[in-house]
Amino acid sequence: MRPQALGLFFLVIATVATAQWLEKTIYLPDSAGPQMLCYNPLSRKLYCANEWNCTITVIDGASNAILAHIPVATHPSAICINSLNKVYCAGENSTLLTVIDGTGDSVIKTIDIGATSYIIGSNPTTNKIYCGGNETPTVILDGCADTVLKVLYEESGTYSIWCDPNINKVYIGSAEFWGVRIYDGNADTLLAGIFTQTRFPSAIIGNPNHPKVYSAGTDCDTIWVIDTHADTVMRKITVPNRSSVQDLCYAPDYDRLYCATEREMDAWLMIVDGQTDSLLNLIPVRRFSNFLLYNSINDKIYYTADSLWVIDAATNQVLKKLYAGRGLTNMAWNPIENRVYVGGKFSNTITVFRDSLPSGITEVNSTLDTPFAPTTVRKVLNLNSEMCNLQSKLALLDISGRKVLDLKPGHNDIRHLSPGVYFLMRKNDTASDSKKILIVR
Repeated sequence: MRPQALGLFFLVIATVATAQWLEKTIYLPDSAGPQMLCYNPLSRKLYCANEWNCTITVIDGASNAILAHIPVATHPSAICINSLNKVYCAGENSTLLTVIDGTGDSVIKTIDIGATSYIIGSNPTTNKIYCGGNETPTVILDGCADTVLKVLYEESGTYSIWCDPNINKVYIGSAEFWGVRIYDGNADTLLAGIFTQTRFPSAIIGNPNHPKVYSAGTDCDTIWVIDTHADTVMRKITVPNRSSVQDLCYAPDYDRLYCATEREMDAWLMIVDGQTDSLLNLIPVRRFSNFLLYNSINDKIYYTADSLWVIDAATNQVLKKLYAGRGLTNMAWNPIENRVYVGGKFSNTITVFRDSLPSGITEVNSTLDTPFAPTTVRKVLNLNSEMCNLQSKLALLDISGRKVLDLKPGHNDIRHLSPGVYFLMRKNDTASDSKKILIVR
């Protein structure tokens, strides 16, 4: 993988009000049919799987310019990115999986995995890719060699995949089992099976503040809370109005679970306390409940329904409704530029909304150009020895400009910090600069 270009910036503190605005509407070919979006923080690009014309559209995360339309071997409906800067895309009408180089945006390999798939998950701990689909087994790939490692024939009908890198377990929503099956991330052996009475377990998400995983489905009015230590059911949360769950989203800063629920033509946003699993609020959103996304910089929940709903995570109040195209599908968040992308399948558009930084961190080019840190960091921040030569003082600042950690050249443990955008500040006797980094789980 080619080394990432590292831009350095001065850090200026000011006061800026937070607001989101429509920045751009990106028009795709009429035959595109954008189905799924995925942001790649390694290359700072957005990837859009176009189901109708069998392409992946690549968009520059800084300029919103279309960089490429990549032909792929299937009608893509699922896409994910691994830690080696590879993009994987699959579709339910084909057994072929396309692997794309995230740097050059060219097809590296096309793999016949022997099963159709429209669900893809990546395990960053083991660098494995999990592919599943309706009435087909789940296939596990080696993310380095891009070869099939194992086929889970017992998982016929996969509707959701959640990989927990902290405990290295993989949770699979299984239609065949009518519930959730839990696998060891290293050996890929079955640890437990939890019967949830859900024929279509389409939503699974973890709770990073507590040892819990939530599972729900589109045919059941219950959310199942699973203890990640014991692999047993802790409790069941009843969804009001006998509605089913379309998607789940967790806001760790406020310890809340957000649930997109729907019944016939009615829809609601259900908000649950992450500690007690009790209902906090139920917001009616008219109809067409779809997807959820959490912006941890501005503490907002984005919810695609009849339009794009924006909710304040601090107060659980609806801030506004925004037009974002027709046939809203998936969303993606770019934490570097603080943009939210919304796919409109029937309008063949990607609508870009941008939020201002809450505390006024702005960036201007620095005169220093020495690379000294990676762009995306997990668990440990490694700083190279050039820091010693520059006799610099190093600190890590949060998005508000508050210092959260003094740094040193070499290994810096950051496991206690919440995921999100931070700024690495460097000072010496003659100059100062900073670099934006993204901390991920």
